[in-house]
Amino acid sequence: MELFSDRLRTARQYRKLSQSSLARLCGLAQSAISNYENGTRKAPREILVLARALHVSPEWLQEGVGEMHLQVQGIPQLSQTVKETPSTDSDEHWPFDSISPHELNALEPIQLQEIERALRLMLNGLTAGKQAT
Repeated sequence: MELFSDRLRTARQYRKLSQSSLARLCGLAQSAISNYENGTRKAPREILVLARALHVSPEWLQEGVGEMHLQVQGIPQLSQTVKETPSTDSDEHWPFDSISPHELNALEPIQLQEIERALRLMLNGLTAGKQAT
C-alpha cells in the first residue's frame, strides 16, 4: 500500500473499529479520521497515537516501511487496543464515567493485559455471585 490513507483504513478495518471508535480512542474528531482515509488531509501529527490505537508500527503507518503489526514478545495477542463498544441506535456508549478509552489506550500492552486480567477476575466473581443467589 502506497498511501497513508489506505494503510490507515486497512489497519482500522483489521481491528474492526469504526471511524468514530478510532477517533474516540485517539481523542480526535471522526471527521479527521474520515479526512485522513479519504486523502483530503495529510498524514497527521498524531501518527503515534493512531499507531498505538491500531497496534501497528508507526513507521509502517506513516511511510509503509517494515511490518504492519507490532511484535510484542511474551504477550499473547489479547486485546492490544480498546475494542469498539457496542452502541444502541446511533448513540455511542462507553460504560465508564471516570475512565476514557484514550486513557486505556495510552497504556503499554503489558499494562492493558494486567487490567484485562483483573477485570476478567472481577467479572467472573460477580457472575459467580449472581449464580449463587
